[in-house]
Amino acid sequence: MMEFWSIFARTDCFPNCGCERMMDGCWICQPVSIASSLPYLIVAALLLIRHPKPGKKLILWSTLLGIVGVSSMFAHSTYIRAAMAMDYSSIIFLQTFFFFNRLIERSPLQHISPYVLFPGYYLFLYVLMVPLDSWSQFYVALIFFSVALVDFLYHKGLSILWERNLIISFFLLGISVIFMLIDRYETFCAMKYVPYGHTIWHLGSALSAWYFGWWYFYEHEVKLEKAADK
Repeated sequence: MMEFWSIFARTDCFPNCGCERMMDGCWICQPVSIASSLPYLIVAALLLIRHPKPGKKLILWSTLLGIVGVSSMFAHSTYIRAAMAMDYSSIIFLQTFFFFNRLIERSPLQHISPYVLFPGYYLFLYVLMVPLDSWSQFYVALIFFSVALVDFLYHKGLSILWERNLIISFFLLGISVIFMLIDRYETFCAMKYVPYGHTIWHLGSALSAWYFGWWYFYEHEVKLEKAADK
């Protein structure tokens, strides 16, 4: 029952964390948000299955995307502080994956096993997120994303911004964030037949991950391999 989760510290916004109201007396606080987290798992699986020879980066990135889906489900099931910290930690890890991976490759950290580094990085993010309120978690995630994006564009070049699937990915992500904020401020909650903003965030960001994953692992890496062969 929902009373079980009450023995743990709740997030600061509970019980009004967006337009979807909490289900009283249930194990699951927000069933719609849990269902809309499933696309993360579906996209992660499809990216792996459709690739003829998935490399280590694709496997790790898809795994992280799946963890985002699972942690999102846990967060919307319970709305306890620990679960919300896991949710944001997973999102930040996915956003900064390429930045962190490049940091490892170009520093003494490359001599440390990834089985130690990756859980250690996740634990660092988790410890960082736990004491923060929900808005602070969002702003910290935004800072991490901004740093990772600047680093990504610096190393890949601004010319990639003209590539179709990457444009679609960034557009969907931007629109999804807007709907997430609309939901957080509980705007348009009273309107009938309008999906919850957080549901659109889940669906849109999962679709954004699909287009980004397809661009990077199916198009960009192929171009790099062909250029290396010449």
